Amino acid sequence: MPVTHTLNKAEIFRRIRESPQYAEREKKPRRNRVPQTDSMPAVVVGVYVVIAGGVGFVVTRNLFQTGGAWGFVPLIAVILGVVIYLFFPGKSDRISGGQIKVEPVIVIGKRAEVRGGRYASTNYYVAFEFESGKRRELAVYEGGLFGRISEEDAGVLYLRGSDEVGAAFLRGNYVADFERVQIE
Repeated sequence: MPVTHTLNKAEIFRRIRESPQYAEREKKPRRNRVPQTDSMPAVVVGVYVVIAGGVGFVVTRNLFQTGGAWGFVPLIAVILGVVIYLFFPGKSDRISGGQIKVEPVIVIGKRAEVRGGRYASTNYYVAFEFESGKRRELAVYEGGLFGRISEEDAGVLYLRGSDEVGAAFLRGNYVADFERVQIE
């Protein structure tokens, strides 16, 4: 239920902290429900490295045997593939293994951004206000969750990742989940 305008923000945040949802924030079953990062990009890049490595080796060997300097081109592609492969899993592991921050928040806005013409895509965003007064907008990649969140909802935000690095919510540097708290 959206927060009523008769309560001040300090009272809203106090009620969030006293809620059963906030009390469960340290329990393992609740923390396990925070989404994990998708490891699929790392798998795709890994397959690329294996295939490109094999093809690159054969082509490089053949080109060097014929005396051509073009033998370096596939070698560079293989090196680039290895660098990409090493980068993606590392970033995913840093986010998944990162500490989960739990914050009481109020939803202060939400928006949808439609891009493209014939093949349009929609990006969803939700803006939160933290108890400190800081505001942050997060991308939401689950349309169903975006539809269930309303402006002025109060709740608990679970954020895995870091502000320095950058769920339902996922944008390269963080994964997050939101649980609504009913304020009466």
